[in-house]
Amino acid sequence: MSVHVIIDGYNLAHALGLLDGFGGDELEQARDDLCGMLAMYKKAKAHKITVVFDAQYAPEYETRNDTIKGIRIKYSPHGRLADSVIKNMARKERERAIVVSSDRDVAETVQASGAAAVSSQEFQSRLVEAIYFAQEADVPRSKERRIDTRKKGPGFRSKKKRRKTKAKAQKL
Repeated sequence: MSVHVIIDGYNLAHALGLLDGFGGDELEQARDDLCGMLAMYKKAKAHKITVVFDAQYAPEYETRNDTIKGIRIKYSPHGRLADSVIKNMARKERERAIVVSSDRDVAETVQASGAAAVSSQEFQSRLVEAIYFAQEADVPRSKERRIDTRKKGPGFRSKKKRRKTKAKAQKL
């Protein structure tokens, strides 16, 4: 089963600190920077990725959908928030979707529909890690290091719903 990562664009851009200089040109630059980072993530993980941006107050002729470097970009229609677009996409995708948003309402709604929700801060750490390891993989290594995978500590099993969400999030 393939994973579809649906991202609240401005929410993640804010978490990454790309929206510090907020203005017309800076906003477009932040979107481009975010898409560039996600393209490197996609190269490392090969998930289907859709980024949804708010275009609620943009003129109708400016709302468009693009694909940049394999990342699908979707703008919310005139008069609708990106949150409602994300919720609808998650309802359609159900178990295949992982939604990246720190908005509590979005997270609760998508989890009720069967999709997994991950906060922007958690995805940020996974994004940086994937980009780092993708860049490190290009550098040849002289010695391979063995990593021990044995469990340590007492056994603990979380609730089934939490385990399913965690398993989906591990695919990121």
